Amino acid sequence: MDKEKRRMLKLLDKISEKEDKPITLPQKRPPTDPLVNKNWKKNPSYKVPKSAAKHDIVAIDCEMVSTNSDQNSLARVSIVDMDGNVLLDEYVKQSEPVNNYRTSITGIKARHLKNAKSFNEIQKLVTDALKNKLVIGHAISHDLKALKINLPANVVRDTQKLYKLTEGVSTISLQKLALEKLGKAIQIGHHSSIEDARATMEIYKTLFLSKKL
Repeated sequence: MDKEKRRMLKLLDKISEKEDKPITLPQKRPPTDPLVNKNWKKNPSYKVPKSAAKHDIVAIDCEMVSTNSDQNSLARVSIVDMDGNVLLDEYVKQSEPVNNYRTSITGIKARHLKNAKSFNEIQKLVTDALKNKLVIGHAISHDLKALKINLPANVVRDTQKLYKLTEGVSTISLQKLALEKLGKAIQIGHHSSIEDARATMEIYKTLFLSKKL
């Protein structure tokens, strides 16, 4: 386990203990990739490739809970645009009792799902939101499986697979990739599908968009 990972895990342990002492969060450090600009939204290197010219680009991330019949039941889905603006953020009402909300990871509690829309309603909203879009995700196959949505391969970009392909490395988590390449600490305490979708979009724009991947 590398030094950064151990430091992050120690921090998460402190947060989970709910200590009274103030916790010092990791400070943003200079990113390792030369393409990153202080204001990434205005980085002139970010140009939409011709292959994606007819598409708007969005990033998606989901959070799951566990039920008796589904260990990864869709509980929240978030979609952001290229500038990180939230296009959709919805919780999903479960059709059967939840046996594990995974709150320490997802941040989701029973009250979030009580008055949420049904799975079918959310699935339609997401399908409509992704229509004619280039869809970015990190390990996106898990999200699409939970959504029970099939997308053509030519409109899907997986930042985990792209990084593995271009760098020749083993599978890397979104948290570690954001820290190493963007100098951003994410998933502190629990995950936020909005934060994760924004980080995924930043990673795609920074590392892959200019390469027309």
